[in-house]
Amino acid sequence: MTQGTEDKKIRILQIGLKNNYGGIESCIMNYFRHIDKEHFEMDFADLYGQGMAYEEEMKRAGAGVYHFRDCRRHPLETRRELCALIKREGYDIVHINLLSAANTALVTSALKGGSRVVVHCHNSATKGIFRKMLNAINLPRLRRLPVKRVACSKAAGRWMWGDDFAKEAVIYNAVDTGEFPSAGVGREEGVITVGYVGRLSEQKNVLFLPEILRELLKLDSSYRLLVVGDGELRGEFEAALKNYGISDKVRMPGMVQGASDYYGRMDVFVLPSLFEGLPVVATEAQTAGVKCFISDRVTKETDITGTVTFLPIESARVWAEAIDNYMKNPEKKEIIPDEKYDIKKAVTRLEELYYSLCADEF
Repeated sequence: MTQGTEDKKIRILQIGLKNNYGGIESCIMNYFRHIDKEHFEMDFADLYGQGMAYEEEMKRAGAGVYHFRDCRRHPLETRRELCALIKREGYDIVHINLLSAANTALVTSALKGGSRVVVHCHNSATKGIFRKMLNAINLPRLRRLPVKRVACSKAAGRWMWGDDFAKEAVIYNAVDTGEFPSAGVGREEGVITVGYVGRLSEQKNVLFLPEILRELLKLDSSYRLLVVGDGELRGEFEAALKNYGISDKVRMPGMVQGASDYYGRMDVFVLPSLFEGLPVVATEAQTAGVKCFISDRVTKETDITGTVTFLPIESARVWAEAIDNYMKNPEKKEIIPDEKYDIKKAVTRLEELYYSLCADEF
């Protein structure tokens, strides 16, 4: 691997993080914490005008943090200001994190700023008629741009970049394997805890969770649901719990900065998403040694331990029976994550990517 010089670091500007503690935010922060700061300098741009998750941690670690007006309401001004920032600061690389190609204007702005550009896809589908239409229109344009194409999984890469996407361009949603408590730490005696971590959103199919819990309680009254996160469907979620008469069976600590302490309290983890790139929370749950039940609409790459059970989202009864059968006859197989999802190893892959893009200078 080529090494940077002592007096010049590779400077990277990260774009695409928002103010919620979501998958993109967790993924990029894991890499930021572990990247070799003697050779790399990483800054962050808030293009939504709402601040960013982990912002104080970024600043404490010496990162530059730049705030813009909401790019969705002020697209032309934001594009001009972003281009000016890239030129002024002389970034070697702009790393843009996308969920779809619905808005590619920031990519062209970064290119106009004179930087090398990494476009990192974090999803394998999108939702909403308007967003799907924009994605379909912009995707051919995006594929023609001179950018480094990467994704969080092969499925996400094929969705955004096409069937010829190279698996070598996967940047894994890696985690710090030493951060998570052993399975069973903090569990409540006499209670079976089914855990969920993530946004309360349509993509995550969170309104399916009350249905699963209702079916579980028919099988065993000791089941409880632990929901870590918040989102636009919280009101509907709580209304469903109330309608089923099971509100007292659910614990909701809300949005938290890092959910590592909660995994140890779970007997099983569930993720009934409609689609995902490769969910960080599933990697975290498996790293913590928790048995996972995941929607069969999510890529099988999510199974990094060989222990995940994939289930259809048409029947909550099927989920309840699978979970209850597992709890009555738990698997003896030890849950050991694939080592490429260990951030201490995965960060080297990202560093090599950055070095290769700047090979003419280092």
